[in-house]
Order: sequence, then C-alpha cells, then structure tokens
Amino acid sequence: MRPGSFSYQVKEEFLELEKEKGLLEDSFIADLWLGMVLASSATFMSKEITVKSQHRPFIETIDQVAKGLTGEAGDIQVNKNFYTWKTDKPDMVASLRENLEDTLGYEFLRANVTEQAENFEEEERMCLLRAVFLAVGSMAVPEKSYQIALSFRRPQVLAFCQDLLDLANISNFVQASFTGSILYIKNGDCIANFLAETGANKSYLDFESVRVRKNMNEQVNRTVNFDTANMGRIAESAARQIAIIKALDDKDLLDTLPDELQEVARVRFENPGYSLRELGDLLVPPIGKSGVYHRLGKLETLAKELLEEIK
Repeated sequence: MRPGSFSYQVKEEFLELEKEKGLLEDSFIADLWLGMVLASSATFMSKEITVKSQHRPFIETIDQVAKGLTGEAGDIQVNKNFYTWKTDKPDMVASLRENLEDTLGYEFLRANVTEQAENFEEEERMCLLRAVFLAVGSMAVPEKSYQIALSFRRPQVLAFCQDLLDLANISNFVQASFTGSILYIKNGDCIANFLAETGANKSYLDFESVRVRKNMNEQVNRTVNFDTANMGRIAESAARQIAIIKALDDKDLLDTLPDELQEVARVRFENPGYSLRELGDLLVPPIGKSGVYHRLGKLETLAKELLEEIK
C-alpha cells in the first residue's frame, strides 16, 4: 500500500478519528478495537501473537493500544514493505487473549466470534468496521474502480463482519481466495455509505466528487458537444459542489442553511451541467453569474465548517 493511495488516505483518516474518540485511553472502545484487529488479522500461537501490515502507523497504534491495555509494549519489526507487531511475553499474551474473549466472545479453538453484531451500539459497530478495514482492508483508486476488499482467513470472523455491514445496509459479497475468502463491496452507493457511516468524511467527499465527475463526464460524452475545456471546468466545479451538497443532505444539514443557500444548492444539484449564468436564470428572482458564484462560494465554506463540527 503506497502512501498517498486512496487506501492509505482512508486508513490515516480512520486512525486519526479513533484517536480523537479516545482510542489511546483506557476504554471499552479501545479494548473492542484491539480485539477486532486481532480477530481479523493476528496469528495466534500458544505463546505468541503477531500482526503484519504494510501500514506502519497502524502497527504502531496496535502497540500503543496493547500497551495501554496490558502495561507492556510489543516488538515492531520491519521487513522490506511489511511491518510486524509481535509479542511473546506470557502475561501480555494472556491479557490480549482474555480481552478478545471478553469483548467479542472469541473462541480460539474454532476462531469464532460468539457475540452478536446487533448487541453492539451503533458507534461500537462503526469502530469494529474501522478496525477490520485497517487490519485486512484495501480500496481501489475510485477513478479506476469502485471496490473495497476485506481479506479473511477465518470464516466465522468474516460472517461477523458481514452482519455488521448488513446492519448498516451495505451490500457485499464473498469470493474464495487461495488463503481464505475476500469480502467485496463494489456498489458505489454502498462504498459511499461505508465511508460516511464510519466517519471518513474527507474520503467520502473525495470519493463522491470522483463519482459525480465520472457520471457527468459520461453524460457529457453522450449528449453534449460543447467546448471540451469549458465543459471540463464546469464538470469539476459542479462535481465538487454536488459532492458537498450530498454530504450535507446525508448528515441532515441542508435545512440548517439560509434560504438563499438552500435554493442555490437545490438548483445546482438538479442541474449539474448548467453554467453559472444558466443557474442564475432558474433562481427566483433571477440573479447574475457573479451572484451565483458568490452564493456557491458561501455554500462551500459553510458546508466545510458544518461537516468539520460533527466529526
């Protein structure tokens, strides 16, 4: 996983969000997060636990959370592009195994999560999904493909993850692989829902911006024969604005805007291919190009402030 890739961006945002929510403190959420990470990706031996990842900040966070839980630090090793967190300290291994049993009802013999997904609060379920993505997840570059992939070696943990996704109304399917099974989310709306529900607001906006731009470009190629450069600028601006409007609507924030911004948001959303002048003609009363530009600028500024406040 390359720094700067979309997967890397999502994982960085998840780690930042977890720390804001108190992941590094002594809390049930921290215990739950660590339990899900280990259930999803750890290798358990009688006297040793290891986790491998290409994402160094994730490995370092595992060590911090494990130390907060057990009072002891593990060992971080580097091998080319992989980072490994390991502990063979008897007391630490025993504490981590006990935590897994307490938080998820994890059965080591069958590698089974016995706790039911619906028994967790919504925020706890989102924490579990963030942990799974950090541990075994990847996301394709949206410009190329809409896809989230979660790789599992333990069928029962996969089934638990499917239950979490089903409760969030996120469609998914499973395919067998050489090392286990891969759970895929390939529907664009479901990927957007996954990012929004788990709190990755920046990645959600970026993903939606790409989606709108792709859809608009396809529509433009089919129906419009205007000047390419001019249409590109309109598509870019409209994609960004519509993504922001969708984000506000998803968070039930559109109705909190002033009436004039609600009106310009509605007109922009319903007419993605229109120029500023054409949008102005649809307003009541009509306003000029500069007036529409000013309102859309206010809309973007206020939207970013509102979305930042609810993180």
